[in-house]
Amino acid sequence: MINKEIHFTYNDIIDHDKLEDLLRDLRIMLDENIKNISLKRRIFTSLIEVLENIVNHNHRTILEQFPISLKIYDKDENIFIEVSNVVKNDALENINNKYHSIKEKSKDEIKSIFKKQIKETEADKNAGLGIFHIAMATNNNMNIKFEQKDNKHHTYTLSMFFKK
Repeated sequence: MINKEIHFTYNDIIDHDKLEDLLRDLRIMLDENIKNISLKRRIFTSLIEVLENIVNHNHRTILEQFPISLKIYDKDENIFIEVSNVVKNDALENINNKYHSIKEKSKDEIKSIFKKQIKETEADKNAGLGIFHIAMATNNNMNIKFEQKDNKHHTYTLSMFFKK
């Protein structure tokens, strides 16, 4: 059996109002459980990016129909975060391409690509940069997984871990 201490779970439908409350609760939980300010900041930054992406870029009917799942726990010398949400099948390729475009990159390569993306996407208000923020905050310690939900949707899970 894996010994892990659960710090936080959330399984519910999310919208902008609930996001604000959820982020407040996450900030409190992090303040109570993590003393390292740098680690706390990196975790919170990643949570903001993931959760805002879900709310801002998922279709409202999906958000209303399918709850998200968020788990934060620690095991050994790492803090793990797993965020799952449902996406339309046509979003899979874009998510997968963004993830794989940075997964094998070094920290310096990610920073370089990030700076280039900022210049190229200024007109789009830096759309699509969240994965770069997460990669930098996690030192690229992240994985994705897709599971078919029905004939139109997949569950997309982003797992991140942070060394204590």
